Amino acid sequence: EVTMTLVNDTFKSTIEAANVPIAAAFTDLDANISVEAKTGITEGGKTLTVIFKTTSEDAIAAKDYNFIIPADILESGVAIDGKINITVAATSATEGSGS
Repeated sequence: EVTMTLVNDTFKSTIEAANVPIAAAFTDLDANISVEAKTGITEGGKTLTVIFKTTSEDAIAAKDYNFIIPADILESGVAIDGKINITVAATSATEGSGS
C-alpha cells in the first residue's frame, strides 16, 4: 500500500473508498496490476492510501508509473500529475514511494 499526501492542495469533498476514482488515475499500469483506494478521502483532507495488487504469480519489480489526480476532486481545481515507484508482490500489495 502507498499513502499519497497532497502538499499544496486538499480534496474538495468526502468520497468513500469504494467510489474514489483512483483506478482511472493510473493510465500506464501493467495489465495484471490493479489499484484501489484503501481509504476514502475527506473534505479538506490531504491523504489517500491506495493498494496495488497483481494477479501474477511473480512479483512485479520496482517500476515508475504515471498518475493524474483529477482536478474535479481537488480544491484548487487543478489536476496533479506525477510518478510513483512501486514494487508489487505476487497476489498482494507492497509499499512504494511517490514523488
